[in-house]
Amino acid sequence: MGELLVDPLNLTTLKQVATAHGTVRIIVRSIHYSPFTNHQLPFTISFVGDFYPEKISERFSSPNYAGMIKEASAKGKGASFVCGVSINFSLKINGETKEIIEAKFKTNGCGYVIAAADMIAERINGQMLTDLHGLEDLAILAREELGPVHESREHCIDICFYALGNALAEYRQGLVEEWTGEKALICTCFGVSEEKVENLASKEGIKTVESIGDNCSAGTGCGSCQPLIQEILDAHDSNF
Repeated sequence: MGELLVDPLNLTTLKQVATAHGTVRIIVRSIHYSPFTNHQLPFTISFVGDFYPEKISERFSSPNYAGMIKEASAKGKGASFVCGVSINFSLKINGETKEIIEAKFKTNGCGYVIAAADMIAERINGQMLTDLHGLEDLAILAREELGPVHESREHCIDICFYALGNALAEYRQGLVEEWTGEKALICTCFGVSEEKVENLASKEGIKTVESIGDNCSAGTGCGSCQPLIQEILDAHDSNF
């Protein structure tokens, strides 16, 4: 039986390696392996040494928020062209209180992706959309909790936030489509209309998304409306 020493890879890559080398036993440079793929592998895995930093290893060896919510309020996907990894976030949100009741993720990614996604899901569970501050605080907290990450692994964390952002954007779009007001709804977290943003731009001379947020809180919740606010400001500037 052949043996091959490799670094932790996703399921697809491991299968390709096994096929190419005709091996049925792969030695992976890690004490732990992804709980999403280990049981699916048609060959034995041995673990050699420490590959992941301690904080990453602790998270990814026993994630608490893995899986998908069946009746989710919103879902979002992120993917990396660097390594071919994908991740899905599913959220259950209380429509009246705007509280994230539950958050889960599913990925075929490495330990960095799993650890980051699990930490993010833990932090947003029970959070109000209005308290997310455009995910900026969460992004800072993620890097503090996970510890130093090599620049080659930054994309692992980035795709988690991209997937979460897409889930929040999907939820926002659903609320916008249900909106029955006369003016378009821009910020669903704080109920700010397009008219309000336009008035702030024209009458108050506000030119940045941050200043809009300071004035009426739009864009400071889940942050999914920030691109739309920027479009309104850009359109206003082009007309003057």
